[in-house]
Parts: sequence; structure tokens; C-alpha cells
Amino acid sequence: MYSIEWQKRGLPHAHILVWLINKITPDKIDQIVSAEIPDKHIDPNLFDVVTKNMIHGPCGAFNNNSSCMSDGKCTKRYPRKLVSDTITGNDGYPLYRRRSVEDGGKSVVLKVRNIDIEVDNPDNVRARALVPPATTLTAFYSLCQDDLFAKTLLYSEVPKFYTWNASTKKFQRRRQGKAVEGHTNLYSSDALGRLYTVHPNNTECFYLRLLLINIHGPISFQALRTVNGQLCATYRQACQELNLLENDAHWDTTLADASNTARPQQIRTLFAIILTTCFPSNPKDLWEKYKDYMSEDILHRLRAANQNPDIQFTPNVYNEALILIEDICLTIANKALVQLGMPASNRPANNLFDRDLQRETHYDSDELETFVRTNLPQLILEQRIAYDRIMRAITEQSGGQFFIDAPGGTGKTFLLSLILATIRSQNNIALVIASSGIAATLLDAGRATHSALKLPLNLQNTEAPTCNISKNSGMGKVLQTCQIIIWDECTMSHKKALEALDRTLRDFRGNRRIFGGALILLSGDF
Repeated sequence: MYSIEWQKRGLPHAHILVWLINKITPDKIDQIVSAEIPDKHIDPNLFDVVTKNMIHGPCGAFNNNSSCMSDGKCTKRYPRKLVSDTITGNDGYPLYRRRSVEDGGKSVVLKVRNIDIEVDNPDNVRARALVPPATTLTAFYSLCQDDLFAKTLLYSEVPKFYTWNASTKKFQRRRQGKAVEGHTNLYSSDALGRLYTVHPNNTECFYLRLLLINIHGPISFQALRTVNGQLCATYRQACQELNLLENDAHWDTTLADASNTARPQQIRTLFAIILTTCFPSNPKDLWEKYKDYMSEDILHRLRAANQNPDIQFTPNVYNEALILIEDICLTIANKALVQLGMPASNRPANNLFDRDLQRETHYDSDELETFVRTNLPQLILEQRIAYDRIMRAITEQSGGQFFIDAPGGTGKTFLLSLILATIRSQNNIALVIASSGIAATLLDAGRATHSALKLPLNLQNTEAPTCNISKNSGMGKVLQTCQIIIWDECTMSHKKALEALDRTLRDFRGNRRIFGGALILLSGDF
């Protein structure tokens, strides 16, 4: 069935509804419907038609006067988000596959206003980086270059004397208001300017904001970082040179008190907490002042091992203390020392933060083999079918996703425990997580999902959440090497929790298949 439409300014087109004898499965959608630039070598005619007639824009920074633009945004929602596979959207409409160039997508070079612009399936990040859109901040820099009065203002004071022209992306002087004494054609109003608040965790943005509310008339980002003629490497350093940061007297006193009574391990923990939650202005100075107290146990162990009481502090001793401090920082905030203003630790390649990895590998194989041998015959038929199918997938390394739908009291935990014991008895890694803390305690080495995967707390408000885990962390290595991931009570979790794990595994395993090709066993009931 079809319906022909004639539009006033376009050619007639048809809306067609087709019934098929054989239903299309989700994996065949991309063979029938395409929202991508065609391959020029496979189908040159289609490529010419699509690139000539079906490429949106480019709009935005390249053509702000495009008919699709409103309030600085494209009303057609371009550029669209890149999607590696077609999925069903939140509103029921599909999000068709739009692959990046690195993922097999195609690109085309278009000429817009005599400028060659590379467009892909059209996330145009590279092109946008070359021609960044004007913002009120960059317009403020330009204003300070040309307007002497503007050079006397802070960024937040600009709206009092200037208005923002959205079409030209420039500030212009107010034409009404109270005349400013000593200046012609300059008027002030009671308009207030404000800067968005920034959490100190977002370090460089936080210090950039701090500079903007203290420096008058900057002409560039580089000018903000220039103090006494010297260009600072970071905004934080510029703030430090300008004495805009509070001193670390509180943290100095805290560490001094702890150094008199606490053990080195306790001082290291305290210092890590200060680094990750209190944001000291100069943590390197605190480290240099108290590093001996934080390293005493390491020195004592070294003297005992070498039976030499004359050994003194060495760079290797301090480096080991830095590694231990970094381990704590990674546990608390998943941040390395260099991200917290500290010198980097020198970790050997085989001594990365592997507490999570050790947790998943320290099992008694003989004890687990006995458990499997004793309990395997007790499986009922349905349990044995599930057990054999999952073990076969592990042996074949085929990956895949399984779901065990079983209400409470039907032996689900018993089956999962047997699967875990079998894999671990073979010295392989099996990660088990659960959506609730109670469910996590029922399985050996079970962990709460949010804690293990470092999921964002506001999952439902995050468009594309990921697990807050470093690829080189212990948990990162677990996710890369585990034979199976068991997620119990998964029906209690938000669907975006699964999407976050999917994105993380694809990245960590370098595999574009769902969940990075890992074997995922979900369980729960409805």
C-alpha cells in the first residue's frame, strides 16, 4: 500500500507500506534499510545520488544561515549520533546504523562556501575542530582585542554593557540604558552575567573559570595562562602563580598531626583521601614534606630484607610509596596521581594496579574440582541443559548472551555457583555481579553491580553512559580476560546499565560485536 504526496516546493514522493511473508529479523535490517553513505566502489551510481541529493547541510558552524538552524542548533538534529548497529530508540523508532569511518563507514568531501569539508555519516568532529563555532567566551576575547573599554571588564560583567547578537555571534554595545560617564555611546543596564558552576573534579575547566572571574580583558586562552610574561603549562599553574588558590595550611596541619601518631599506611590513606576529595592547591609540596613518614614501613622492610640498618631513603622507596598511594586513589576516584597534580609513579609493566585481578584468580582449584564433581550429578534436566550449553560456549570461545529466567527457589543460585566453580577450577576468570547487595552475597566473590563496574549514579539521565573504569586498571584487565560475566538479578537494573557495560567491553576488547564478543550470562525473573 502506498500514498503519493505532492509538496509545494519539492518533487512528489511516496510513502510505502510493505507486508512480507517472512518476517525480517533484527540482524537483517541493515541489509534493507541504510542511513549511511554508500561505498563508492561497490555502487557508484547510488553513491552519486546520495551524496548529491541526500546529504544534510553541512549546517551549524559551517553555515549558520542554513534554513534548518534555529537558536544555533539544527532542527533536524544533525549531526546525528554514530551508531555501530541499528537499535530501537527510546520512542519506539529505530536508530539506524551510522558507522564511523574507523568502524567501516564512508565519507565524502563536499564544497561549502568554497571550503572543502569532509562529511561522514554526518558526525563531523574533525571538520568542526578545524572550524570551531564561535561562543560567547571566544567572542569576549575578540571584543577585548578591539574595544578598549571591554579590556577593563571581567567576563561576567560584559552583559551589563553589551548585548549578544545570536546571528553574528558577536557582542555589541547597548543602545539604551544609563550613560557611562567618560565614555561616548556607551550605556549600562542592570543585566547580570553569570558563569556556570564547575566541580573541582573537572580540574582545568574549574581553574579556567577561576581565572575568568579574576582577570580583566583577556584576549585569548593563552593570555589567561600568561603570568608576568610567562606562559603557564596549565590553568591551575596560572592560578597558583596569581595566588588565587587557598594555601594548604589545613592539610599541612592534618598530615603533621598524623605523622606524629599514625602508621605509614594510615598516612598514605589520609593523603590519598586529601588528594581525591579535598583538592589541595599544591599537592607536590605536601608530598615532598611528608614523603619520609609515608615511606617508613617500606624502608624498614628493605633494611630487614638486606640485614643492613644503614640503608637510607632512595627514589625506589619513594616510588613504591607513590604506587601504594595511587592504588588508593584509583579505588576511591579511579584517578591516577598525574590527574591529581602529583608526580607519576613508575610502575613496572607487571605491577599495575591488580587488586581486582588477584581477587578473581586466587582460588583453590582442587577444592573447586571436588565441589563440581560432587554437585554436577545433582542438576535436574533443565539445569543440565543450561550448564552444558554455557560450558560449550566457553570451550568454543563463541561468546554470546544467555538469560536464565527462574523465580526464587528453583535452583538458579545453585546452577550459577556450579558454573563459577567449573570455570575457576580450570584457572580461568569468571566475574560475577548482582544488581542487589543481598543477591551478590549468595554467590562466591559476588559484587554489587554499581560498585564493581563503577556505573554512573544518574544512568537514566545520561545519554551514552560507560563504566568509569580505566583499561589498565585491575578491573579493566578482568573485563578484558574473563571467560564469562554473570549478572544476577539483572531485571532490577536500568537498561542503560547493560548499555554501559556493552560500550565498555567493546572498547576494552577491541571488538565491535555486542558486549565485545564476551560471554554474558544474565539471570533473574519478572
